[in-house]
Amino acid sequence: MAGHEKYLILGSNSFSGATFADFLAAEGHDVVATSRSDEAHQAFLPYKWQKRPGRVRFRRIDLNHDLDSLKAACPRTPDTYRELRRAKHGR
Repeated sequence: MAGHEKYLILGSNSFSGATFADFLAAEGHDVVATSRSDEAHQAFLPYKWQKRPGRVRFRRIDLNHDLDSLKAACPRTPDTYRELRRAKHGR
């Protein structure tokens, strides 16, 4: 993976979500980890076990009730803004 990427993980309290967040952080990427529940105990979160080059930040967001918070948590890059402008203006 080239460059410093940012990722959003839905369901980060699950085994696969927590493990994927740890993998991405170990690769040096920043992660926004989300779940509708409070953050799980650190015993279930591999990204809490040791220091990683990337950072994992947790946000409690319920998709069913708080889409605005999810939208705000989405990592934005210059490419994201460029794509949004293209979609808005039909180019």
